[in-house]
Amino acid sequence: MAPLCICMLFLVSLAPCATPLTPPPNATDLVALLAFKAQVKDPLGILASNWNPTASFCSWAGVSCDRHGQRVTGLQFNDVPLQGSIAPQLGNLSFLSSLVLSNTSIMGPIPNEFGSLRRLQNLVLIDNSLSGTVPHTLGNLTRLELLDLASNNLFGGLPQELQNLHSLHTMRLAMNDLSGAIPKGLFNNTPNLRIVSLGSNRLTGAIPDSVISLLKLELLSLHKNLLSGSMPPAIFNMSHLQIVSVGRNNLSGPIPGNESFRLPMLETIALQENLFSGPIPLGLSACHNVDTLSLAVNNFTGSVPSWLATLPNLTAIYLSTNELTGKIPIEVSNHTGLPALDLSENNLEGEIPPELGHLRNLRYISFANNKITGAIPESIGNLSNLTTIDLFQNGLTGSVPMSFSNLVNLRPIYLDGNQLSGKLDFLAALSSCRRLTTIGIGNNLSGKIPTPITAMSNLQELNLSNNSLSGTIPEEISELTSLVKLHLDANKLVGSIPSSVNSLSQLQIMTLSQNSLSSVIPTSLWHLQKLIELDLSQNSLSGYLPADVGKLTAITKMDLSSNNLSGDIPISFVELHMMIYLNLSRNLFQGSIPDSFGTLLSIEELDLSSNVLSGAIPNSLANLTYLANLNLSFNRLDGRIPEGGVFSNITLKSSMGNNALCGLPSQGIAPCQNNIHSSSKQLLLEVLLPSVIAMFILASCLYMLVRRKTNKRGKIPPNPDAANYQVWINRKSSQGSDIYSYGIVLLEVFTRKKPIDPLFIGELRLRQWVSKAFPHELSKVTDYSLLQLNQRMEDSAILNTCLTSIIDLGLLCSKYATDERIPMSDVVVKLNKIKSNYSSHLA
Repeated sequence: MAPLCICMLFLVSLAPCATPLTPPPNATDLVALLAFKAQVKDPLGILASNWNPTASFCSWAGVSCDRHGQRVTGLQFNDVPLQGSIAPQLGNLSFLSSLVLSNTSIMGPIPNEFGSLRRLQNLVLIDNSLSGTVPHTLGNLTRLELLDLASNNLFGGLPQELQNLHSLHTMRLAMNDLSGAIPKGLFNNTPNLRIVSLGSNRLTGAIPDSVISLLKLELLSLHKNLLSGSMPPAIFNMSHLQIVSVGRNNLSGPIPGNESFRLPMLETIALQENLFSGPIPLGLSACHNVDTLSLAVNNFTGSVPSWLATLPNLTAIYLSTNELTGKIPIEVSNHTGLPALDLSENNLEGEIPPELGHLRNLRYISFANNKITGAIPESIGNLSNLTTIDLFQNGLTGSVPMSFSNLVNLRPIYLDGNQLSGKLDFLAALSSCRRLTTIGIGNNLSGKIPTPITAMSNLQELNLSNNSLSGTIPEEISELTSLVKLHLDANKLVGSIPSSVNSLSQLQIMTLSQNSLSSVIPTSLWHLQKLIELDLSQNSLSGYLPADVGKLTAITKMDLSSNNLSGDIPISFVELHMMIYLNLSRNLFQGSIPDSFGTLLSIEELDLSSNVLSGAIPNSLANLTYLANLNLSFNRLDGRIPEGGVFSNITLKSSMGNNALCGLPSQGIAPCQNNIHSSSKQLLLEVLLPSVIAMFILASCLYMLVRRKTNKRGKIPPNPDAANYQVWINRKSSQGSDIYSYGIVLLEVFTRKKPIDPLFIGELRLRQWVSKAFPHELSKVTDYSLLQLNQRMEDSAILNTCLTSIIDLGLLCSKYATDERIPMSDVVVKLNKIKSNYSSHLA
């Protein structure tokens, strides 16, 4: 018995060894997964820390396996920044049924090897940066039900082979760069398709007729492509279709009428921005589930249907920019839950029905660009949820209702382009609408700008142009610190531009043209560094333009024409590299055209006409590639007209009124003389020599005057008493003042700057400014017309030597300490020497 028991125990102990062990995971799958890991960057270290080769891959993050734990059936990562590319080895996961890599920042192509995944049912690669074409091998995936490749950078055409995906129920390839026609037979063998989303691509051609075979279709989205032709009529007779979105294409033709229109499940129909014509289809009246009707920007005709009021779920009506006629149907007011009504840019007539005040949920209303007349109903003020009112460009009359003060949620309001009249009292009432961002009210309104509007702290655009506003621009306007656009042009405003304007630090556009504004432009205005467009034209502004103009580094358009501005054009315009349009015409600007204008490389239009500008036209203007319109007429310009660039097409109209210009015989302007040396000498004789002689004569006169005073006063007594000594000191000081004044005059003449110039603020003075530049940087302070003359001479050393000597003399005369100033007798000697040297060179 004992041996039997021992044998039994032995057999029992062997029993576990007889049980089959769990087979190890498939080596091919392991290699594929490790290859995937190797090709992604994994910046968060998720794979690095979790995908451990010593553990079963079935336990790895994102990996799913079959029930036996041997083969990979799923790989899924959502919103994980894997980066890198997809390893082709994933095509060896032969049991894979679901591959989801959404928003993982992967790039590169979709591997052709995916065509080997015969068991694949879900392929989701949405929201990545994948590029290349859609692999035609995907047509082998006959079990595929979900294909989502949306929001990538895929290009090329849609593969014809996709028609083999007879199990497919969802196809999403929207928001890529796909092009070409949709294959005609794409939908012939996909009877289960419920969702087709191909929007936001560059697909062309017609919508294929094969779409009508999709009897289960619920969503058809083809918007933002380049599709053309008419829509297959059968699309409007599909019993399951809920969403039709084909906006922003080139589709045309009428929509089928009532007999062929049957979409009982329709919720959204978006046909906007196409070329559809004919009446709005009556069949829509039976679509009781419709919540959004978007037919804007087409060629629909007829009236606005009154049956719109019978659609109980309608939340948005967008019929703008068509050719609709008739009146606004009163029946629409019965749809009290309607939040948006847009009938703008049609040919609607009649008045705004007061009954629209019943639309208590209305948030957006636009009747802009129609032919609507009459008064704005007071009842509109009852729509307390209203955020937008757009009644722009109609024939509305009367005053703006005071009831608008109840619209506490209002943001933009556009009433300009009508015939409204009365005072601006309603603006004060609107000050209670603290969320207002935009006010556009250009009509026939009068009165002063009410200061209460400055309480609108969120206001970003104030447009009161084309009215009859009077008075001044209130200083309190500076409190509108969120303002981005300010339009007060075409009114009757007077006074100066408020100096507090620099508080409008967010301002990008300012138009104050066609008023009667006067005084100087405040320096603070030039500190608005975000300013893009400035129009101060057709006013009575005066004074100089300061160097601070160069601080408007973002400016693209500046119009200061038709004012009384004077002085030199600041060289600081060189800083305005973004300038596209500059108009300084019809002012009193003098001096030369700054050569620095040649650095305005973006400029397209430049008008300097009707000023007092002199000197030559800078050759640098010919280098401005984009400059197409240049007007220099009616100035005092001289010399040769440059060649090339804009001057290749310049006309007499652009240069007339400058009698000393030459070099354009084809336009009736005399040819230039060929003797350049003679011309340069003539310029020297005409421009610089008279100044030198005048300074010599003035110095001689001052010298004689000083000598006469000195002879009368005598020398200092050898033993002076205190009183006599003080008299002598005063006389000596008087002589020093004469010499100092003469030195400052010298610097004024040859720099063309006065001591009171706006450039000299704080500690900076004329003499200090010149002294810093002497002798090596004199070009920064010398009169610009002399610099241009220097550029046109054969031997510029003559002029340079003369200018250096004169500036040096001016500095010697204007030293701050009286006893350091050069005597007047020495001034005459030095100036005589300068004149003699200059004349001898000319000879």
